[in-house]
Amino acid sequence: MNCVRFMSSLNPTSVVAATPVVYEPPSAPTSNVKNVDRRMEVTLGFPKDITATIVCDLGVPYTFGLVPTIPKIMLLVEGELGSLEFFNFVMPTFYHSITIKIKGGHTRVEKVYKDTEGNGEEWWSTYRFQLEALVDHIRGREPEVWLEKQDSVDNMEWVEKVYEKVRVYFILGDKLEMLTLKKCSPDLGADRNQPI
Repeated sequence: MNCVRFMSSLNPTSVVAATPVVYEPPSAPTSNVKNVDRRMEVTLGFPKDITATIVCDLGVPYTFGLVPTIPKIMLLVEGELGSLEFFNFVMPTFYHSITIKIKGGHTRVEKVYKDTEGNGEEWWSTYRFQLEALVDHIRGREPEVWLEKQDSVDNMEWVEKVYEKVRVYFILGDKLEMLTLKKCSPDLGADRNQPI
């Protein structure tokens, strides 16, 4: 959520769609309450007809059933002139790439392990940069990047709006297949005659 908001410099205007996959432990008892999502796919609406889709899956299957799969952490921005793909923006110290593709033309791949004008070392993690920004802020210096507390509040508000959208999945669970709610009680948060 934070990455999409940061890269667009906008707050969403709506949760267009949201689909969870509920976590089911392999040896869950029959009394297991299915109220934890393992995967969530969300489409957010933004001003100027911009949309963003977020897919988060905490249950990536093992390769050959034995070897843990490396998670795919990436941001893809598509525009009129081309696209930008930022691979592994969460922990770029280990490996990352920034791929810029111009429609009908040039593709460029960059890796930036140290900013030529800023602080830091190639081996610094994103967490180290956050710590340096905090120290700068506390000591009255201007950090390279500083997020105000409202940014965190906005992130959580939009995460909550996503869960409001999918709340019925966790209430009805398995009974939701092919279901269209014709009449809902107000506590379900759905409008009358609105398909889910």
